[in-house]
Parts: sequence; structure tokens; C-alpha cells
Amino acid sequence: MKKKILIVDDESDLLDLLGLRLRANGYDVCIALNGVEGLRVAAEERPDLILLDVSMPQMNGFQVCEHLRRNPVTRHTPIVLLTAKTRDTDKLIGMEAGANDYVIKPFDMDALLKTIAHHLTTPSMPHDYITQKNPRRG
Repeated sequence: MKKKILIVDDESDLLDLLGLRLRANGYDVCIALNGVEGLRVAAEERPDLILLDVSMPQMNGFQVCEHLRRNPVTRHTPIVLLTAKTRDTDKLIGMEAGANDYVIKPFDMDALLKTIAHHLTTPSMPHDYITQKNPRRG
């Protein structure tokens, strides 16, 4: 059975490129154009992994990540943030929001595919551990 990846990004060119490469590598792909739509699609489609942009209208990726971690359906789904934000503080915010990984744009597609494969084969950190380590989010 193919693994399903949800891509949440407001850049249609990037959605097209990622979708093509992921499908060519044997993944099923679903997409969302903003964070609000991403939450809905994640709950309905139950992807095996989520690629999530940070800078989006309506709801940013950090907020989406926090919502995903609070939802029992998506609580343990690996989340890889894709962003142009390069500051260490942004990475820390992403990890505190519950992301499993943080990939900076522009990225190497082969490296991203390896990151995806890693998170699909390695159990993700339990949400309860994340919450205990960051009581602000509890």
C-alpha cells in the first residue's frame, strides 16, 4: 500500500513540483493551499506524513502544526516544516509546535526524499512527550 503525503503550501509551483516528484517515487499525494484547508484535509485523508509550509495566509504553519498535534487523528503524524525561515529561533518555534523536522527552502529534492523516507520508517516522537517537554502547549 502506498504511503500518503499531504503537502500544505500556498505556492502552486512548489505544489506541482513536489507532487510530481513524490508520485514518481511511489507516494500518493494530497494537497492543501493554506493552513485551514490543510487541517481539514489532514483530518479527512489521514496522511502518513505532512509537508507543511510555514509562511501562509489565514494560518501559519506553526499554528497548523499545533492544531495537528492537539487532534487525536493527526497527533502522531510526522510533520516536516518546509520554509524559507532560516533563523534558529524559527526552527525552535517549529519544533516546540510539534514538528518532527525543519527543512529550509530552497532544498535539495533528493535530501527531502530521504528525510521523508526516514520519517515514514522511524516512529515519531509521541505527542505526550512533546507536551511534557513544553508545558506551555499542554
